[in-house]
Amino acid sequence: MVAALPVTADAAPTAVAATGLDVEAIESRVERSLVKKVRRLIDDFPERALDVVRGWIAEDR
Repeated sequence: MVAALPVTADAAPTAVAATGLDVEAIESRVERSLVKKVRRLIDDFPERALDVVRGWIAEDR
């Protein structure tokens, strides 16, 4: 049996209430993980990272 979620007139149930998961916390962890991986790639391959940035700049011109 699934319990009904309380809903007020001014707000819908949050993702936490609806699923038991804190979606914002999960998204924050994923973002931190991606930043860490990108930082590691830049540290390991600085010349390639610079080539990528230069390519992005050239696309904007």
